Formats: sequence, structure tokens, C-alpha cells
Amino acid sequence: EHARKRCSRFSVVVLCVGIATIVSTFWHPSTSSRLDLSGEERLSRRTQLVIDPKTVEIKPESKSYIWTPVSTENDYGRYLEQDYDTLSFDHCRPGVCRHVTKRINESSAILQLTHEEVGGVRSEVQLSKLTDVLNYFPSHIQREKESSCNIFFVGDSLSSDNAMAANCQLLNAGYTVKSIDLSNIFYMGQDGSYGGDLDKQSEQNMYPGVDHILLENTNAESCPEVLIMYAWPYAMANLLDSEGLRSVNDAGGVIVYNEGVHCNEPNTNCISDLLSKFLLPMMKGEVAERYSGWRFLFRESEPQHFNTVGGGFEKALMEDFKLGKKKLCGPTEGKDSTSWRNKEAMEFLLSQGLASRIKIVPIHSQLVPLWQIHHEKDCTHYCYNPYKFDVTWDGMLKALSSFEEFASPEVA
Repeated sequence: EHARKRCSRFSVVVLCVGIATIVSTFWHPSTSSRLDLSGEERLSRRTQLVIDPKTVEIKPESKSYIWTPVSTENDYGRYLEQDYDTLSFDHCRPGVCRHVTKRINESSAILQLTHEEVGGVRSEVQLSKLTDVLNYFPSHIQREKESSCNIFFVGDSLSSDNAMAANCQLLNAGYTVKSIDLSNIFYMGQDGSYGGDLDKQSEQNMYPGVDHILLENTNAESCPEVLIMYAWPYAMANLLDSEGLRSVNDAGGVIVYNEGVHCNEPNTNCISDLLSKFLLPMMKGEVAERYSGWRFLFRESEPQHFNTVGGGFEKALMEDFKLGKKKLCGPTEGKDSTSWRNKEAMEFLLSQGLASRIKIVPIHSQLVPLWQIHHEKDCTHYCYNPYKFDVTWDGMLKALSSFEEFASPEVA
């Protein structure tokens, strides 16, 4: 969760790129690697933003992070006007929340991550895109050039939100849907509340019984086909072992795993027990070889933003909310109290000797200030803002890059 602050962490090669460029990049203490600088040109471009004095900020690790409104003059202004796809996914529209009838104002949802520089000027944090992650596939993950680039999101409802966001951003990047089926366990809540996106159909369903979206873009230099899949942890291994996904499992890809908000109390071993039950057998033991083609990542759990000190849920808050005394959601005051989930997951991976084989996707600390895009009655799920998910794609690329450095460390 914590940003690295010392330039000595970087290799001599990276140092030569320039201190001003590098210090804006976020690092996680669990990874010893540097970011693949194929996006170096992007990292060098900075956009200055005026501070909105009404915007709430926090200062983790002495660096001030803030989410600020995006000008309609930048590239995202054009994004809003695009017809994403003939399927018209509701959840690809800024401000739409997990329950499709719950929405926030579109302009309020479009925020981007910035940090403080000298003189109080805000500078946009340059983050990698999902297409940058795809550029990593051909030389590092794909076993066969003709295979699809496979990304499997595994976890609770927040993981399915990440899967949908990946679909949205690929549609925006010029991909179209080739096969889709979200009618299985993609959403397990009240019927109808997620909306019509669950009912989308394509001419062919290449993976029936599996929640997936297969997208294609014949003009893409990397990954002309991308398969996005989702499952709850209990279903992950069984799906990969199924006949319908045999070719996908043989090809491998990236598994983005999370155990998070369904564990509500620290010091109960809830997360450790779930990791032991569902993830550990795929990494160790008799059947682990079946999944050797996959790179495993653990996506940090997002912070919650209940209107309490630290942001965690408290029963007293719910009573005050029902009586109209307090709002349910709000900015985090004091030290964030929801990061214990990520700490427990990391301690488990270390105890099992898996820290070098399951890399952490760091997102938590950057999202602590992003309380503004929750619906007023849901302080856990975030309404759609594509810039929010750039934190995930950036963290994925850093985590994936660390596999190569671990295998072939640079010599200064």
C-alpha cells in the first residue's frame, strides 16, 4: 500500500530516465521490481490542475493524493460521446453504480488521481492503461501467438466490477464483443438490480456456463483477441478444469485474485482460511501443475468509505443513518481502518512462501481519497469511473513486470 520514497530502490538504468519522471510512480513494498518503462513517453507528460479547495484529501506517507475533476477538454471528454458498442452496456457509463438504478451525477464521477507538487499545484498521476497490460502478453505470457490473451478476475462482487470495467475500456479502445455470457454467477444479488447487462447475448457463446466476454480487434498489435472471465473463488479451479475451458487453461494467462470485503473482522483468520481453501491448492500440491500457465496476482481490496473514523462499517453509524442524523458514506478521517485485509493476505502469502509467485496489485492507498463515487447507500462498491480502474491496470503491469526482475535481476 505504501509508496516507495527512495530513489535507491530503482536500478541504475531506471535512474537515468530522470528523477522528475520516476518519483511520480507508485511502488508497493511487496515487490522488488521496477515498472516496465515501455510507457516512458506517457510517464513524462504532466497535466497541471488547479486545486479545488472543497475537495477532500489525505496525506499517506507524507505525499498528498487527491482525486480531482477531469476537464471536458481532455481525451475523456471525447470518451463520453462515443458509442461504446451496439450492445450498449449500462455499466460502461460514468456514474452508473453496481445496482443500475442507483446512479451519481456523471460529472461527479469523472475524477482522476493527482498529487501535490511544489507550490500547491496538482499534477496528474500518469498510470498505465489496460492496453499497456495487453502489450505485456506476447513476449511474457502467451504460449501461442494465435491464442487469446486471457484475464481471469476471481473474487467477490468488486472483482466482477473489475471484469466489467475491463470490458468497458477495451470497447473504448476499439474492441468489439465476439462472445458473451454473464448469466451464471457474475451477479448473485436481487433479480433485476444489476440491470440488462446480464442479459447481453452474442451470435455465438463460445464458453457456455462461464461468465465471460471475448473481445476482438483485428487492428490491435498485441492481443487481437482478449478473453475476460469472472468467477467466485470457490468456482475458479472447477471452471479451469472443465472441458469447455481446456484450451483456455492450456494457453494460460493472468489470474487477478482477491479475498476481501466478505471478511468483516480482523484477527479472525477469515482471509487466510479462504486463501488456504481456494488458492493454495492451485499453487502447491498434486494439482498445481495444471495451472502452471497462469500468472497469479492478488489484487488489494479497495477501501470502504463509511462515514466513520477510518472508513470501516460500524453498527452505530447505520442507526444514525436510519434516523437521518448522519450520512452513510464520507471521506476517510484519521488512519484508514480497512487495510487490515491486505495485510492479512500478504502475511499469508509470506508464510506459505508464495510472495515470489503471487504478486500484489497495489491499489488501496491510491483509492482511500476516492470516497466521492459511492452511491449514498453503498459505501463499498464504486460507481463507474474509468480513471479509478487505471489504478488497477497500472498495478497489474507493475506486478507482472516484477516476475521478470525476480527471475533475472539486473546487475548495477
